[in-house]
Amino acid sequence: MTLFMLSILLYLLPVGILFYMALEIYFRNKTHTLNKITALLLLVMMALIMGSFLANIFPAQYYVILSIYLVYIPAFLLMGLVLHFNLRLTSRFDHLSRLQVAALCYTPTFPIVLILCRSPWISMTYTMDGPWKNGNPSFGLFIITLVFTLYIILFSIYLLFAGLRFVSQNPNLDLQKKQVHLILWALIVAGSCAVAGMFFPRHIFGDQFNLPDISSFAIIIFAIFVRFSMTRYSFLPPTERKYQILYELSPLAIVLLDEKAKIHDANSSAMQLFDISLSDILKRSFPSFLVQTDRSSFLKQFESVILGRKFSFTEYTIIQNSLEQRLVQAEGELIAIEGKQYQYIILRDITESRLAEQRIAFLAYHDPLTGLSNRLMFQQQLSTALAQSNEDQLQVVVMLLDLDRFKIINDTKGHHVGDLLLKHVANQLVEIAPDEMQIARLGGDEFAMFMNGIVNDEQIHQLAEKFLHGLRNPFVYENIPYYISASLGICPSPQFGNNPDTLLKYADIAMYFAKNNGRDRYQIYIHHLKHPDLDRFAMEARMRKALEQEEFILYYQPQMDMESGHIIGVEALIRWQNPEKGLVYPAEFIQIAEESGLIIPIGRWVLQKACEDMKKWIDSGLPEMVVSVNISLCQFIDNQFVAELKQILLQTELDPKLLCLEITESTAMENQEYSMEICQEIVEMNVRLSIDDFGTGYSSFSLLKYLKFDAIKIDRSFVQGIVMEEDDAEIIHAIIAMAHGLHQKVIAEGVEEKAQWDRLKTMGCDRVQGYYISKPVPESEWLAFVQQKTLV
Repeated sequence: MTLFMLSILLYLLPVGILFYMALEIYFRNKTHTLNKITALLLLVMMALIMGSFLANIFPAQYYVILSIYLVYIPAFLLMGLVLHFNLRLTSRFDHLSRLQVAALCYTPTFPIVLILCRSPWISMTYTMDGPWKNGNPSFGLFIITLVFTLYIILFSIYLLFAGLRFVSQNPNLDLQKKQVHLILWALIVAGSCAVAGMFFPRHIFGDQFNLPDISSFAIIIFAIFVRFSMTRYSFLPPTERKYQILYELSPLAIVLLDEKAKIHDANSSAMQLFDISLSDILKRSFPSFLVQTDRSSFLKQFESVILGRKFSFTEYTIIQNSLEQRLVQAEGELIAIEGKQYQYIILRDITESRLAEQRIAFLAYHDPLTGLSNRLMFQQQLSTALAQSNEDQLQVVVMLLDLDRFKIINDTKGHHVGDLLLKHVANQLVEIAPDEMQIARLGGDEFAMFMNGIVNDEQIHQLAEKFLHGLRNPFVYENIPYYISASLGICPSPQFGNNPDTLLKYADIAMYFAKNNGRDRYQIYIHHLKHPDLDRFAMEARMRKALEQEEFILYYQPQMDMESGHIIGVEALIRWQNPEKGLVYPAEFIQIAEESGLIIPIGRWVLQKACEDMKKWIDSGLPEMVVSVNISLCQFIDNQFVAELKQILLQTELDPKLLCLEITESTAMENQEYSMEICQEIVEMNVRLSIDDFGTGYSSFSLLKYLKFDAIKIDRSFVQGIVMEEDDAEIIHAIIAMAHGLHQKVIAEGVEEKAQWDRLKTMGCDRVQGYYISKPVPESEWLAFVQQKTLV
């Protein structure tokens, strides 16, 4: 009887151990998949052993059915769980879907369906061995069991070694590598025990003592290995361990305070924030890290948490161990640990973000280079001052300052030096200005200032002189002094307005007046002053209208051959017949036309009109002659110029050799390679080319050598001095000799006296143009003039 009871005890011992371990693993972390699979695996192992025990102690007539349902069903289910356990042991196969996992792992559970369907394949017999029974499965059940046993052995080996290789390749999975190694050894040892049990006699102490199947003890060995892996390598980690990991690795500082606000624990981020070791931080209370002004407010918050309330997003300034201060945002709540109440405080370092916010707020109203107020801030301050001055009946004076020749320094020395100069000017202005004066940088090299409470005009003059005098001090860079000056525009209020935009506009007009009248001076706004750009914009608008309403006309000035005295050509010159101003000469509008781009449509019109007129005159019976048209730089570099020239000649049907385009030296030299290419295209069209104002700009002998110019035109500035100035005469003589050496004609423009004519003729000049022959005249007068002369 004693041996029988001992046998029962040996059956129940592994059952109890497995049941305890299954519950422990499950409750360590209910949400973890591997925890749940392992717990279920142990419970099925327990059911397998328990089923074997029950089948043995129940009457013999129940042995077969109990063995099939309580032993073989758990055995086949155990096979599937073993595969699932090995699959989930590493993250190697996490990419598989649930359907793929079920197909791979739970195929061995298929015989359970056969058992439930009472298939004839599934049957067994038994033999009695004293009070114990020995089962003998049928051939079909034996084959099914053998096949699926081999399947789980081979597939488990693959899963384990694939997982082991995966974790071995990743240095961050070193702990998981050790876990897989240990589980692999557990399966090897447990499997060896199970195989050995097949040959181990169960009745070594007689018929009354029945030793349970050795595979039961193999299961216990496997469970022991799992338990060891849990404690040694954190296998199947508990929920607390997960939160411990989050606590340690959190980028936020976390401290745990006792009921006296003494620090009980702190994570690594907290130690880094406070710049102190764990042993030192545990010796101090949390308020000791706060600045004096924050300690009382924290203690109030601390007491409120004890009463059950939590606080969040409260800002404190802490003092690090290095005495550096950091701004933190704190959240606190009560927590119970092992029956004691603690407060955990989460600290977020917001020092850098707060500095960034302050920087952004500063840049919204300040110039980033000089630190002065920007335009937005200046206008707000000026609006406030103007409103206050209306109540107090005080005068507000606005000053606008622009540096003279700043662009030269900025372009020649670079933007870095330009920025240093602007900082120097800003510092000078702050140093000179009274404390109550507001100063701003509006942009570029433009500064604005205003002052409330100006008593009289003398105070304005003194302040303006003080600014100009201070800015005359040299700016020194790399031991080189750079002398600068400024133009200052001043507009007082309320005489000329009472809003910021108006005062700044009038100060700007006064500043430009000072700049256009010598610079390094100041100008107080008065009513008759106008901004120079206003006239420019008005002129541009009138020119656009003039082009639409055909207010431009052509005047013609003849060119005479000095040898024969015949008129051999004519130059077309534009005039503007303005309804308000009368006849406007090119000097008043050509520069604005070039700056605005209007010179291109105006120049196109001049070229079209000159060709049309010449064709009309020839058709009316006048002899052929060359018409010359001035071409501006903007026209010449326009990529449509050559195409438009061809189109005009085609439309007017004028012989190209009767058209001469005059370009200046500076135009030809703007881009020599491009100029030579365009000039060559023009010459190939049989259109003539001449160099206008020769000797006054850049001279390029390569252009004269390689391009077929019809003539070189000597500028009037040399012709004016040909009689009295021997130097001018020598220059003209040299130009003529050079041109003739290159087989090119010479035209002298600006000939107004007979003495000039005579001197040019003795020098061998070919053609002349000027008031001595005829001033530029309208088409009708030109036709009358040319009919009186002998024509070639």
